[in-house]
Amino acid sequence: MTLFDPLLGKNIFILLSGEIRHKGLLIDVSNELLVIYSGKDFIYVPVHHIQKVLLDDEAEQQEEPDFSPFDELDEGISLRKLLTSAKGVFVELQISKNQVIHGYVTNVLNDYFAFHSPIYQTLFISFQHLKSLIPYEKNQIPFGLELKSLPVKPSQISLARSLEEQLRKSAGKLIVFDLGETPAKIGKLEKVENQIIKLTTARENSTLLSLKHIKTVHFPSE
Repeated sequence: MTLFDPLLGKNIFILLSGEIRHKGLLIDVSNELLVIYSGKDFIYVPVHHIQKVLLDDEAEQQEEPDFSPFDELDEGISLRKLLTSAKGVFVELQISKNQVIHGYVTNVLNDYFAFHSPIYQTLFISFQHLKSLIPYEKNQIPFGLELKSLPVKPSQISLARSLEEQLRKSAGKLIVFDLGETPAKIGKLEKVENQIIKLTTARENSTLLSLKHIKTVHFPSE
C-alpha cells in the first residue's frame, strides 16, 4: 500500500524533476513506479523523480486498458523488473526534458543498463536518471525503419557490473556523456576514481565530472 493507491483509476498530472510533465489515467502503483495510460501510451515513471502529483479534474474520464505491454509486471512492479521485461522491446526513454531516445534495452546491470539506439548505437544509461519509459505500440519501429535494419540483438560489448567499472576499463577511449549536451562532456576518458571522471576535451583541457550526475554514456567508435 502506498500513498498513491487512492489515486488508482483516476486521471492525474505528474511533475517530474527537470520540468517533465505527464498526464493520464493511473493504472498501477508500486514503491518504485507509477504507470499511467494516456489513452494511447503506457508511461512508466520512477517514483524517485516525482516532484508533484495532482488530480487532473479537467480530463475526460477514460476506461482502463484491457491489456498491458508487460503482463509479468502485475505482481509488484520495480524498475529492474521493468527494464528486464523491456529487453528487445522498442521503447521511448526520457532522460531529461530535452533528451528523448528511442530503441531497445539489451542488458540490465547493477546500476545501469545498455540500450541500442539507431542514432547512437550502444548507450549506457544510469538507473537513477531514467525519467520515464514508454513502450512502442505493437509492430511500430523507430523512425519507420524496417526491422531488418534495426535487428533486436544483445550488445556484443563486454559489460562490467557497475557503470564505474565499465568506465574504468574504457580509459583512453573517446567518449560522449549526456548525448554531448555541452562540449565539456565530449572527449577522451582519462581516468575514473571514487565516482570522479577525468576527461580531456578536444582543445586538451582537463575536465573533472561527477559520475553521480552522468545520465548517459556513449562511445562513438562502438
